[in-house]
Amino acid sequence: MRLIGRSTTSPELIDVNRKMQDMVEAGIRVGIAARIFNVENPSITAGLVNHAVHGYVEEAILREEAVDRDAVVAAAQILVRRTLGAPPAK
Repeated sequence: MRLIGRSTTSPELIDVNRKMQDMVEAGIRVGIAARIFNVENPSITAGLVNHAVHGYVEEAILREEAVDRDAVVAAAQILVRRTLGAPPAK
């Protein structure tokens, strides 16, 4: 993956984020193999999902906003299921 521009993010944080994205991608690939998910590019999808959820929570923390954890989890589950083409939760 090529980054645009230069990052001031620490190498340690970059490494942790890469590991998180790799775990999400691995989970997506398992779901594809089990024919539960319908995703054309697991790597890009993992990055988008990871950053969507992480970015929202990080932004709320930086703004010192109260976060309704249950609401965030519910919304994230819907977002991820739709993105992956998974059936709705029962």
